[in-house]
Amino acid sequence: MSRAINFRVWHTPTATMHNYLKAKFGPKGINVTLSGKFKDVEEPTTLTVPNKDLEIMQFTGIEDKNGTPIFEGDVVEYESQDPVTAAKKRIVIEWNNRRGEASIGFHMPAVRELMQVIGNVFENPELLTAL
Repeated sequence: MSRAINFRVWHTPTATMHNYLKAKFGPKGINVTLSGKFKDVEEPTTLTVPNKDLEIMQFTGIEDKNGTPIFEGDVVEYESQDPVTAAKKRIVIEWNNRRGEASIGFHMPAVRELMQVIGNVFENPELLTAL
């Protein structure tokens, strides 16, 4: 199975989410180039920042029921199909480095078709209290 390898990043100093363009390795460590709108700039542009200022999130390779790409750090909601516990449930997507797959797993196609991204842990921390 092949999938797109994409990342997005949370830039901690500005508390903003950006697309990850490239990483540059230098004598002082890694610098990452981001794209998006930055302070005092109207048009999307790029900015190179130190890696220590970033939280990097990888694309899981799947999309929610609306076609929204699911990244680690996303909070997804889905309706339980169990008639006994039928209710909306929320989970935070985390990467499992041992198996190389997201916590939702690639073996749950029925659940994936019901999932909807409702936010992420950086832009919507209040969603974590409802888990």
